Amino acid sequence: MSAQTADTGWRDVARRVSPPDPNGTEQQLGLNDVFFSTTDRKGVIEQANEVFVRISRYPREVLVGSPHNIIRHPVMPGAAFRAMWDYLLDDQPFVAYVHNLAADGSLYTVLATVTPLDGGFLSVRTRPERADLLGAADSIYGTVRHLELEWEAAGLGAPAAAASVGGGPAGRHGRASASAHRGAGRLGEPAGSPRRARHPAVDAVGRIGRALPCRCRTA
Repeated sequence: MSAQTADTGWRDVARRVSPPDPNGTEQQLGLNDVFFSTTDRKGVIEQANEVFVRISRYPREVLVGSPHNIIRHPVMPGAAFRAMWDYLLDDQPFVAYVHNLAADGSLYTVLATVTPLDGGFLSVRTRPERADLLGAADSIYGTVRHLELEWEAAGLGAPAAAASVGGGPAGRHGRASASAHRGAGRLGEPAGSPRRARHPAVDAVGRIGRALPCRCRTA
């Protein structure tokens, strides 16, 4: 499958794209829908294959140069991406089920495997095949997202709420790595924010991949 990098002149256009509102529809992925993208260390998309373009329903010129969270669905908790970045910034791969939002407002769900590659990251996505594990992940996501929304309603702010659920200002990597989380929405807390206990559901997010069949397990 081919992957192309768009001219960087499109990057300013990509950054002005507003996320759509979910419209309640869902795309069903085919068994052969294997799609991938590469990003830099900040999560900015550098390459996208044809399947990613088709499923995301964004033009390639918009995808390339945009942060990967251009496809983030609001049902996904920020703490899930915090867990992902903790693994990646330790040079470890990460596997998770992810609900994404296409440009037309439709939802599509993938099994994502993200690995460090050549100073950036490679993300390969396929159709989920284990309904039981997907259900377990959804239960965890629902619990964590509910906590985040409660803290956001209390005035904490989305990035700080995700960090609070995750258990501290900047996770295992300290404040320096918080800036590298830009592709996942800047998940660090403001200086001086109180440290909160890590919710057990957040650790469970990182364990989901270990229950996957051997052909999918990378962490």
